[in-house]
Amino acid sequence: MLEFVRDAISLSGLTGTRLKSEVIGQYYPFWWGITSGGKSKNYGYSTAIIELNAATGEVHIKDSEETILGSAGHALELKVKKSSDTENLKIVLIEENLECYARLKNVIKSRWPNVSLSESEGSPELNKSNVYLLNTDLDTALETTEKISFGNAIYFFDPLRTVEWKTIDKVANNRVRSFYQKGTEFLIFLFTSDWFLGREEFPPLPKDFKESTWKQETKNVVLEADALFGNKKWRKYVLNSKSIKIRETTFIELYKKRLCEWFRYVLPLPFKPKTDQLFHLILCSNYET
Repeated sequence: MLEFVRDAISLSGLTGTRLKSEVIGQYYPFWWGITSGGKSKNYGYSTAIIELNAATGEVHIKDSEETILGSAGHALELKVKKSSDTENLKIVLIEENLECYARLKNVIKSRWPNVSLSESEGSPELNKSNVYLLNTDLDTALETTEKISFGNAIYFFDPLRTVEWKTIDKVANNRVRSFYQKGTEFLIFLFTSDWFLGREEFPPLPKDFKESTWKQETKNVVLEADALFGNKKWRKYVLNSKSIKIRETTFIELYKKRLCEWFRYVLPLPFKPKTDQLFHLILCSNYET
């Protein structure tokens, strides 16, 4: 069940949550500064940041009792803070959960009152603010974004647990129309070690390949991993009694190869919020530099 403190989504994990937010907060301006053409081109090229799991724009960290900007908040901060240069930057925030979406609007009203909610929620064709708010499922969101003219775009997938391959595939197919076409980057957050250590209501993957011995909750987590990869091929390489470190390495390498179906360069950036805990922020791009 989702928890909130005021309008911020409440999450545990001081190191992991803060680090992820800081990385995104630094990367968005860096990415936009390059793909927009930079100062020499008056930041004139069309760019877009699309958040597939926008949440509320703020994150409350339980461990330290503080509220920081989430990734969607950093995207809006870039848009508003550098408004004289970001005219051609589009921010698309997609959030299917109704409560998160309502709180996202509250955060916008509080932090960035110059952003017109009525315009952001209205018809894309009439939107001159270049901030788009979508409280809908992915299929409908993609239909809506087809009405918005994007140049270079970065998509951030930041699910509370896992993103299904069919979602990755659907968004990539919507953008990458030719072999390793440039102009699109994906950022995907992966709770790598949770698959092997487990967490609340999410048991670890089994250490054997014998489905008949699995409990129902174990079967469910294996099926969720099937959805992550979009197939069952990963099972024979990961479901074994090798060390967690070896299995984690195999897991991320297999996922990296899966993403290489769409992207030439896939860089899993690892960080360890706690001892034995390993997460990855995965950067996918077809642009070498």
